[in-house]
Amino acid sequence: DLAHGRGARQSSNSIKKHMDQVLNSGDPVDFDYHFAHQPMGDHGSRAVYWVHPDQLVELQVLLLQYTRAAFRPMSSGSRSNSSTSSTRRGSQSRRDSFIEKKWDHGFLILDDLREYAKKQSTVLVSDMEDPRLNAATQPAASLVWNSNTDVLMRINTKEGGLDKDSLESAPRIKPKSLPSFLDTDKNWEPSTPVSYDRDKESSQVARRWLATSPVHEPLIACLSRRSRYVHLSNTGDCRFWATLDTDISMKSVSREDLSSKDWQQGLREDSKSFPHAVLQVKQEGSGGLDLIDILDHSYLVSAMPSLHYTL
Repeated sequence: DLAHGRGARQSSNSIKKHMDQVLNSGDPVDFDYHFAHQPMGDHGSRAVYWVHPDQLVELQVLLLQYTRAAFRPMSSGSRSNSSTSSTRRGSQSRRDSFIEKKWDHGFLILDDLREYAKKQSTVLVSDMEDPRLNAATQPAASLVWNSNTDVLMRINTKEGGLDKDSLESAPRIKPKSLPSFLDTDKNWEPSTPVSYDRDKESSQVARRWLATSPVHEPLIACLSRRSRYVHLSNTGDCRFWATLDTDISMKSVSREDLSSKDWQQGLREDSKSFPHAVLQVKQEGSGGLDLIDILDHSYLVSAMPSLHYTL
């Protein structure tokens, strides 16, 4: 299926369990990180859609028929299984989704420009989710963050020489310390005591890679307002997750743009707006509700089967 990248991969059941753990962590940046980089399972599918701004409200109403907004604070009485509580939660999710959000999500890639362009042109779109080929299409490294969260860095395992899945070994970096992290001539220590050993090891790998790969420069940063959605409990064996990015802007960047402690504010200056919103959906499992099929038949979105979007 060229449009959605279906194919035999890792067990969908294991991916569903993994994504449940990520959601239970309550950290949106962890969700964004794994949503972007977790390959599809053996019963998985993905789709990317462009959304005209005039269709956003209707699309959110459609999504909330089959999903709930993720990472919303829950009241002490919201764990009730009664239908009344479910209705209230659904109504609250709808109200929250329409609240004006600030620019809260960022993504940045590091690579050699020519090499990255070559990577993107050597693998068919239908093969981009193949674990054997996925690394060949990914940027050498990427950073992802949300407002008030750490920055997570992913090194492409093909580039970084890691012995284990870098999904589980991403260094966490405080935003204000990112300039010193990227400058390998300066000292840097992990700032998360709970996982100090893991962060120290992964940060050392990342900084060794930065020190020995000077041609891999920051290329482009993308900023957006992001809403996240997760399946309801009555979707059968199928599980799905979605992100909706609005007010997207992009900017070509260099190391100089990341040299200040206020680098996040600087990325907003002179950035170029993207005219559409972008909806990404990932599904795992067979049977039950098929959200991608519903969206494919909706006039509210335009499917982009050739777009491998990793914001």
